[in-house]
Amino acid sequence: MKFDLTTIDTLQGLHAYMNTLLTANETIMSFCLRKVTHFWGFKEGNYVYYMVAPPWVRSLVNDVINMSKNMSQGEAAR
Repeated sequence: MKFDLTTIDTLQGLHAYMNTLLTANETIMSFCLRKVTHFWGFKEGNYVYYMVAPPWVRSLVNDVINMSKNMSQGEAAR
């Protein structure tokens, strides 16, 4: 979800609202959506982003960690 920073009263208020929405909205809960912490309250330019993902989508942060683990294990095996 994308919000224009000029249209919100306070960033803290929006953050609190989004955290409540995540646990109280029927649609979000019915699809078991979770917040993507790397892009939760992410600010870029004049916008703030709140990203949710279904449980079957792997986290980008985990992929980077797993990729570096696999690379270091591959070098150790050589």
